[in-house]
Amino acid sequence: GFEVAEMPELASKGGCRAVVIGVNPAFDVSADDGGDEVGATAEFFLPKGCYATVLLREYMKE
Repeated sequence: GFEVAEMPELASKGGCRAVVIGVNPAFDVSADDGGDEVGATAEFFLPKGCYATVLLREYMKE
């Protein structure tokens, strides 16, 4: 959580929102001709208030 010792009234527990949204991402993975480098592109739309970093974290989980 967030805490400031001098101002405890500012404390916040924080947390995750239990929200499910529908996302139809388009992914493109490619390699260069030599095969030494790989790139990835993702295209998607998220509604206001949603964070792309959270979406990408979920896709990158093992």
